[in-house]
Amino acid sequence: MKYSEAKNKVLEFLNRNEENIRKMVYEPAIEFEYGWIFTFDQEGVFHPKIDEVLKKIKSLKDANLTDNQIFENLSDEDLSIYENSIGLVGQAPVFIDKENGEVSYCLNPSIELEIQKIKEQKRGKKFYLKLYFIEDIRGNPNKIKELKNQLGFTNSDILKFFHKKNNDEPIFELKYYEKLLFYKGIFEENSIKIKIEELELKE
Repeated sequence: MKYSEAKNKVLEFLNRNEENIRKMVYEPAIEFEYGWIFTFDQEGVFHPKIDEVLKKIKSLKDANLTDNQIFENLSDEDLSIYENSIGLVGQAPVFIDKENGEVSYCLNPSIELEIQKIKEQKRGKKFYLKLYFIEDIRGNPNKIKELKNQLGFTNSDILKFFHKKNNDEPIFELKYYEKLLFYKGIFEENSIKIKIEELELKE
């Protein structure tokens, strides 16, 4: 299925019962091996510069900036466009299957988790995840302090992290993607570089 066909199917799905409030999708959609995930909004809240602002935000996220740092790097105009273009807050995104063209609302609280669940369903397998430090933070007491505060860790716990980093061992091995997202969010918030390895879970 081509992207243009997928987009048209999603728009048809979103507007099938709507007469007065038309919906439009934000682009680009999030593409992965099994399909696309589209976020959407009311047609009237779209700003002509919203795509440009979203690209700026994406580039800042790719640079591993925290949410606060991202907003600090946006101009007042960009912030206004972004904030005023969020109309249907809380609406679940939609997923379209590349294989059969089926469209459905996402069921999970985050897009990352939704993609993981779709992968598991399609492959008929579950996975566990290894999370590694790829950055040595021993010379950064502020990051160490934040980790201790946010994770409730002791000095001994932090020393174990450093030991695992030195031996190229994972600092966490997790069976649940939800837990990974929790830790990942904390590390990203503190601009700590990590690596995630996905392995098949043997029953």
